[in-house]
Amino acid sequence: MTRDWHIASVRQPDPMPGPDFRGWTVSYQGWKPCSNWCEERFTPDVWQYEGEGIFKFMNEADRTLFLLRWS
Repeated sequence: MTRDWHIASVRQPDPMPGPDFRGWTVSYQGWKPCSNWCEERFTPDVWQYEGEGIFKFMNEADRTLFLLRWS
């Protein structure tokens, strides 16, 4: 059986201030904050991170929630 996945594409979140907290050093995390957010909310079998900001969701409602948070 083929599953129809719902695709979401988001730009990477803004870098966070680094260890000195003065803004001179930034901590690049790419899309890790997005994938961490998904790991906290969804079971691994209903979402996937494809790379470079592309996420796939089995449920359209999960995709919508993700886009509301990260778009």
